[in-house]
Amino acid sequence: MNFLKNMATLFALLAVTACSSTPVKQAAPEPSSGSNVTMCTMDIKQCPSGKSVGRSGPQCQFVCD
Repeated sequence: MNFLKNMATLFALLAVTACSSTPVKQAAPEPSSGSNVTMCTMDIKQCPSGKSVGRSGPQCQFVCD
């Protein structure tokens, strides 16, 4: 019984180690050479109406409706 408990613990440790040490990489899509891609920072502004908006558009402006 003790042997099975030790094996289960060892298996669990190996599984956790394998999952936590495996890097997950997701590549960002490369823009084509002729396109104008604008990437805005992920700031948030609270509008007077109470609505929260992020930056958008080619000038990365906050747009409150």
